[in-house]
Amino acid sequence: MCSSDLRERLEKEDQPFRIIAHSVYRVCKLLAPISPHISDRIYQNLIPLCGGKSSVHLERYPLPGKSNSQLEGLFQTALDIIAAGLACRDQAKRGVRWPCKELVIQSSSDKVHQAVKDLGHLIKRQTNVKEIRVAELPLKMIVQPNYRQIGKDFGQQTADVLALVKSKSDLVLKALQKGTPTFKLEKTQLKVEHFNVELRAPEGFALSQTKEAVVLLRSEEHTSELQSPDHL
Repeated sequence: MCSSDLRERLEKEDQPFRIIAHSVYRVCKLLAPISPHISDRIYQNLIPLCGGKSSVHLERYPLPGKSNSQLEGLFQTALDIIAAGLACRDQAKRGVRWPCKELVIQSSSDKVHQAVKDLGHLIKRQTNVKEIRVAELPLKMIVQPNYRQIGKDFGQQTADVLALVKSKSDLVLKALQKGTPTFKLEKTQLKVEHFNVELRAPEGFALSQTKEAVVLLRSEEHTSELQSPDHL
């Protein structure tokens, strides 16, 4: 959430302010052994809102609570998508202040789909796009052998493997497009690591990747909502 959104919510609602106050209240307890004076001063100011004892130094030190690993995983996935979306903006030379039309997420991962469904509004806000969707777009795949990895794994057979890969390039491309980590070419077992793969976006899109998804930004600016410099 950006600072302007937070200020707007604080002006209209009481709950965000109480959440912030409670968070600072707990931080004071954690900070008390290190910075006893300032933590106690802030604690005293928060007593009317949060209650408490006459001094932070009379409180028990907080114990860690239970974590929600599923929720944390979804947020991490959303953060990865946001980072990839911002990387797309860098490629397209579109500053984050200018709204773009859409962000397209391409992935077979259920976690990515769930993150877009549950946290799509956050992703949209942080990347400043009008729409976000999960879809399959036609991507061009450029494949080159990873000579170092092939040489390391096959040794004296490297030349034969490279010749096989070259003669069966269509099968290699199909196998890599399926996303399987290993595949057989005749009697030779190959891995994704044996190839350098570059994905190229369709015209009008910028592309970046996370571990689980391909993120594409339609780099055309959403001109209907562009603001003049006087209003920024």
